[in-house]
Amino acid sequence: MATTYLPGALRPANPTRRAFISAAGLAVPIAATAASPVLSNPRQKWASLVAEFHRKEAALQVVAKEHNAAETAFFAGRELLGECPKAPEADYPRPIDEMTVGELRELRASPEKQKQFATAFADWHAECEKLEQHTVAEVEDRWQTATDEREDAVNAIFACPSPDAAALLFKLNLAEREYHGLGIDLDETVAKHVFTDVRRFARGEA
Repeated sequence: MATTYLPGALRPANPTRRAFISAAGLAVPIAATAASPVLSNPRQKWASLVAEFHRKEAALQVVAKEHNAAETAFFAGRELLGECPKAPEADYPRPIDEMTVGELRELRASPEKQKQFATAFADWHAECEKLEQHTVAEVEDRWQTATDEREDAVNAIFACPSPDAAALLFKLNLAEREYHGLGIDLDETVAKHVFTDVRRFARGEA
């Protein structure tokens, strides 16, 4: 597990963990809308979802900094443990090109070398796990939780019908940054929600 961490910047996107994207420039004029004495329910719902997205985005950025610092500490500590022990190579009795396929298949390192390797690897791996628990484990859980909560907030925005053109633009910009900005194919469900909104606006139903 320890070797899965990436140092430095936030992790790149993957099937289970998408890197967070700054929402700067995506702000919707919520404050002006909130100041209106009468709000339609769709606009209230939209404003609430966008506000929740910004809260989750800010929370993720905070814990992401902690996560990066923890990973930096982990990799620095692992450097002190030295390289991961490598399995011993077999001793070839004669040049490899002179050996038969059967002989190569049967060739094994000595039992003593295998035993030494197994012991060294177990010790190294145990030290890595202790280091991981000390530096990364706790913040890793919080980072994953914050990532999941932000993703839920994003999905809620896409699922909510856009109450006006500004909301639709927010959604389109978010889709572009969330997916195409990272070279990721647009999620089928997200695309369906966005296209539904566009069709509503085209028919004058929004």
